[in-house]
Amino acid sequence: LINSGVAPDDITYRREVDMRYVGQGHEIRVPLANGELSAAGVPTLKADFQRVYQELYERLGPPVNIEVLNWRVIAAGPKPVVKLEITSENEGAATTIAATQKGTRPAYFPETAGFVDTPIYDRYLMTPGMQFTGPAIIEERESTVIVGPASDCHIDEHYNLVIAMAGAEVTVTNRDDLENPKTTMAGDSHLADAHTNGDTHGA
Repeated sequence: LINSGVAPDDITYRREVDMRYVGQGHEIRVPLANGELSAAGVPTLKADFQRVYQELYERLGPPVNIEVLNWRVIAAGPKPVVKLEITSENEGAATTIAATQKGTRPAYFPETAGFVDTPIYDRYLMTPGMQFTGPAIIEERESTVIVGPASDCHIDEHYNLVIAMAGAEVTVTNRDDLENPKTTMAGDSHLADAHTNGDTHGA
């Protein structure tokens, strides 16, 4: 923690033990009071175990011995303030959404009851603030995102694709950075159910 930048005065310590009745196949965590460990503290530790056990199961266990499996010390510090800064080797390469387009492809959408000549965009050239209206196909190495007809899409400050359709707004692609994108789908299923001519693309 100190090597991570946490001040020594901000570090807190908590002691716990894993305990159970002899013969049981599972144990429970019991808080351990500060101070020196000695035989004199065994009755207190036993009472603490029985208290926690009764709180969990609303009864005490069988009249058998109690055993300790693990002794644990947990050190913790305050949650750091993390500022997300995303950079891209392609940042600035495209200043308009039109500059990210790399072609078109016939794609079928239920809303149009037929194939539509659909723009294909390069995900890695998109920068925050860009926006456009579907239909659209957005390609990246790991996935393909389909934006349905009349759906609005914009790129937020964290490079997420945010798609708004039928009065709802959902974030469909969460990108920690441009080199390791992650894709999660939300909203109506037809966002990821557009069939291209000869290929089937799902996000």
